[in-house]
Amino acid sequence: MSNKANHSLSLWARWSLLLVLTAGGGCGVHKNPFDFWFNNTTTLGGSIPGRRTSIYVAFINNTPYRAIFTFGTYDPLNMDQQGPLAFPIAFEQFYIDPNPDYRLERNSVSRTVVFGCGRAVGVGDQALVDIIEKYGYETTSSGAPVYPEALRPLVDPRTGAHKAGIIFSDRPLDAEDAGTHITAWASGVVTLQGAEYPCDALVVYTFDLDETQPGGVRVTPEVMLP
Repeated sequence: MSNKANHSLSLWARWSLLLVLTAGGGCGVHKNPFDFWFNNTTTLGGSIPGRRTSIYVAFINNTPYRAIFTFGTYDPLNMDQQGPLAFPIAFEQFYIDPNPDYRLERNSVSRTVVFGCGRAVGVGDQALVDIIEKYGYETTSSGAPVYPEALRPLVDPRTGAHKAGIIFSDRPLDAEDAGTHITAWASGVVTLQGAEYPCDALVVYTFDLDETQPGGVRVTPEVMLP
């Protein structure tokens, strides 16, 4: 076999190993080995090199409870927010804010939020929350205050530690525990650009009551192509 063939085989072997390692938990968000490839090679949109287009995100809350969580977009392989090639995260929250745009009430549909097209959309996602906390963001992308209660609304029953996720509350707005009481909950969801949605798409997350889910709520992402 020629040196050129050996070199090609070596590159393929290394790439295959990287896919396997990533699928096994290297980044924690890839569902199968091919997700890594599509997530990191698919165009970020637009006709100008280095530029990105947009991603649109909306929510349908079919539960009888208010939803509380943080959501946004980021690049899983480029988490550094201060480097020369940093992709700035973009995020918003639903909480007990006086502005109804920043609340997701029962049986309601949210406004559509526009972000720059990152390689992942996280909803109640720990990786996104870690970035927000690490770099000390005090306002969301639209200028709303960051509510710490909406960053880590879930409580680990084993340790009592707070963690990211999505909680649902049946408390009235003026209740002291309106933003922390957990009537139902759902684990965070990560959706991958390239593997699950293209840039310029609308990603709609629907919350439904589902007794088969550990926290009683099912989260269903649906992608509407541009």
